Amino acid sequence: MIVRVTEGVASRVGIDVPGTRNALSTAVLDGIAEAIRRLSQRDQTRVIVLTGEGGSFSSGADLKENAPVKRAAAAVTGVYEAIAQSPQPVLARVEGRCLGLAVGLVAACDLAIAAADTSFGLPEPRLGQAPTLAALTIVPRLRRSDANELLLTGAMFDGIRASAMGLVNESVPAARLDEAVGQWIGRLTAGGPGAIAACKKLVRMLSAGAGPGALPAVTGLAAQLAAAAEAEEGRAAFLERRAPRWAALAAGAER
Repeated sequence: MIVRVTEGVASRVGIDVPGTRNALSTAVLDGIAEAIRRLSQRDQTRVIVLTGEGGSFSSGADLKENAPVKRAAAAVTGVYEAIAQSPQPVLARVEGRCLGLAVGLVAACDLAIAAADTSFGLPEPRLGQAPTLAALTIVPRLRRSDANELLLTGAMFDGIRASAMGLVNESVPAARLDEAVGQWIGRLTAGGPGAIAACKKLVRMLSAGAGPGALPAVTGLAAQLAAAAEAEEGRAAFLERRAPRWAALAAGAER
């Protein structure tokens, strides 16, 4: 088993290749993408947690595989697209080692929580390469100066530095990692599933800049949300001073 999946409200996708420190071969990447696509279709899934089994996130691309560039690129972009297209937030839980392509995987997620002692790094230049596919997601998340530092030096850095530069959302002591992830899951499941999906869509739609098509798209999304059952339930919960019943709403829609 190279990808271990546990389904639930917070479904877990765990990279599980102990012999290679969870290296990202094309088969592993395909497995991650397929797991995320499958979980995205589950109504019970509200959050998808991407992590590494065995105490480490991933050592990066599997250098022993030597896959053709087009095949490797298709596998990597397949994961990026699965994360982007999932209506549920994808949260990276990071500890141990997170190197090269694995840093790009973390940057592709909507949110990331890292243990403070995580060892991050982009060592590709020291191997005569560049982190091309990882850079697709890393560079847009960072200030130019931080992106230059990470890509040009190949130096290792910890979870605290990753949080300071915005690569991850929070860095906590390793002993508190699961507690912190649980707190983030609680925040992400407090909103309506449709509303959360719309918020994720808004961030991805507008983060590249508000082009001429942004206003009509946002206006259309606003109208769609206003007419949805979730908006009605949210208003009713506010007026009745109670918590919204998102789960009951979803169950009713299934019948």
